[in-house]
Amino acid sequence: MELKFIDGIRAYHVRLSRRYTLEAIISIFVLFALSLTLIVLELFTEIDLKVPFYRLFIWITLYVGLFLFIVIYFPLRYQKLQNALNAEFFKRASAVKIDLIPNPLGGTKFDYNSLLKAAGISVPLTGIKTIARYEFTKRLFHVLYFNDGEKESAIIHLPMKESPYYLQINNGNFAPPEQYEGTPIVKIAYVSPYNLQYYATSSATNAKIYLRKEIETRFVKFLKIYDAKYQYVATYTDEFLKVEGLSSPLRLRLGGRYNNERYARRLASLRLLQSLMLAMLERGK
Repeated sequence: MELKFIDGIRAYHVRLSRRYTLEAIISIFVLFALSLTLIVLELFTEIDLKVPFYRLFIWITLYVGLFLFIVIYFPLRYQKLQNALNAEFFKRASAVKIDLIPNPLGGTKFDYNSLLKAAGISVPLTGIKTIARYEFTKRLFHVLYFNDGEKESAIIHLPMKESPYYLQINNGNFAPPEQYEGTPIVKIAYVSPYNLQYYATSSATNAKIYLRKEIETRFVKFLKIYDAKYQYVATYTDEFLKVEGLSSPLRLRLGGRYNNERYARRLASLRLLQSLMLAMLERGK
């Protein structure tokens, strides 16, 4: 099934790319033929194109039209076919159990500099490179990709996932904020076979129970899905999963030429991303 998907989307990709190239060649040929026709008319017919005003008007109109055609039509056409390729990829991918739906608009725009800083999640000074937006099981996810100087990493953001506490679990060198919205953050002493570090707001005893029941359960699933360093943070309004070494799925460019491995790698990256998102949505025990 997977090989059938790869062969199908690759063939569709080639077909769209050839269509764009053919349209460009035909358009250039038509414009060249029009220019040649005007030259022939001027040199070999009795039509008085040598009157300066009409000759200047014709040539200016021709080349202004040519310029506008090149700088407006072709980029728009390229983007339309690029969008068609992306849409077809995800449409066909549903047959191999990829249920992510790309959402280029993404709804609410977030001030991630402030949001991440408040949550105690640090991003390198180079900042976020790209933001991918998906809909999955009718929930909106934003995936922020950044480079820490050695490798690409990602932060999966699940908006509107309410929690009554600030909670964090990590298995690396991640530091929580001293407080969140005025409430102090404290380290919780739990013994874990995964060497996890636990943090919660100190204002409620129930936070510790919720931390162990909900957040730890999901965190263990992350480790089983993909071996990496994680920082999992739940604030009052959002959830964030920072994953070191999680690179962005390789985007298919309309003009690119790829072998089957490129399509397979993109599929595998999306499947991993989807698995982590699903774990973020699952309830604890």
